[in-house]
Amino acid sequence: MHLVERATLIQRIMPLAMQWGATLYSVCISLGLSVLFARTMGPSAFGSYTYIYVLASFLALSQDGGFNTLLIRERVAKSSLLLTRNDDLPTIALTHLLGSTIILIAFAVMLAPWLGSLSLACAIFCFCVITLTQWLSSWLRGAGEFGLDAFFLFCGRNLSALMVLSAVLIFGATPVSIFVGWGIGLLLVLVGFHKHFPTFAKVSFKPPFWAYRSSVSFFAIGAASALYHQMDIVVLRHFLNDNPDVGHYAVASRMFDGILLLALPVALMVFRRMRTQAMMSSLNVSFSFSALRMAFVIGGSLAVMGWLLGPWGIGLLFGSDYAQGACGVIGWLFTALIFALPNVVLEQLAIATHRERWFAGCLAFAVLVSLGCNAWLVPGRGAQGAALATILTECLLFVSLSWGLRHELMQTVHSLKFKPVR
Repeated sequence: MHLVERATLIQRIMPLAMQWGATLYSVCISLGLSVLFARTMGPSAFGSYTYIYVLASFLALSQDGGFNTLLIRERVAKSSLLLTRNDDLPTIALTHLLGSTIILIAFAVMLAPWLGSLSLACAIFCFCVITLTQWLSSWLRGAGEFGLDAFFLFCGRNLSALMVLSAVLIFGATPVSIFVGWGIGLLLVLVGFHKHFPTFAKVSFKPPFWAYRSSVSFFAIGAASALYHQMDIVVLRHFLNDNPDVGHYAVASRMFDGILLLALPVALMVFRRMRTQAMMSSLNVSFSFSALRMAFVIGGSLAVMGWLLGPWGIGLLFGSDYAQGACGVIGWLFTALIFALPNVVLEQLAIATHRERWFAGCLAFAVLVSLGCNAWLVPGRGAQGAALATILTECLLFVSLSWGLRHELMQTVHSLKFKPVR
């Protein structure tokens, strides 16, 4: 019996361990590249690179079109409304991605004389390949192929980093060389994993309005989320221009984003369980509240570590030039994790229970709050004001999400309270 329990425990832990290992490895490689770029470019040039990256990530929302979240949700458990049309989703998503990328690159090329380079066009190409990589990863995760997905992510991170380093060594650390090398590396990995792509149906020239009706809510969520999480960099750039504080905040935000990235494998496991229970009308309130409680504990612990060790960590990784400027930012930014990590749990609950419209509305509200707080605090406090705006916005987002999901939570409470004993 003891061996059976141990085998069961290992079977439950292994998927999370593999995903965490792949994610941690990816974070380490990304952080190492960020350190290299930051030290090579300097604060001002690194801030400009981050600005192009953020701008391209906004445009990538139209390339994704909300299909990434839709694909993984339907892969885990099919909705009754899309039961007969699920096989067409991969083809529709790929057609949308290629068409939108061609249009965006054409506009970026026409704007190149005003932008000063083709960096935005190269970034759009790179994010096209990134989006396709994310789709394949979601497809594998939705089917429970966590080991294969971890190997796919491992290969993608290795080859893309190798191509980026080669491009930087040959052409220098410029946005063009970074984005082109990144995109080519991921494209080569996708070619190697082409057998694991879903079966594509015949392309239909009839507009798939039914697919866009299903994905529009997720597109709105992605747009609001990107605006919310990247608006601080844009506002800082607007008010401070090429001030080194933009680069100082950029490295602090990279560490903040790295923490959220490490939470994604756990969020995936939480989503799969919530989605399966939601489709069987058997949501487990103890599981939901346990996940929230754990998120609060981890977020509070990381906030303390940010205040105590954050400046030292930035100095160790990025150098003394960044440590002096970011020492007053990293602690405040990590304080936002007290609410940011529980928000990740609530977001999974909203998507699993088809409350994505409320989720999108909450994010839209958060965008407005973030814009107002940043416009109010950044001119006077600079990068520290952007960190304070993040704390306020994460707090309000938690309150609004909790209020909107109260019926789902209370319904599970009553379903457990009155569940007959067998």
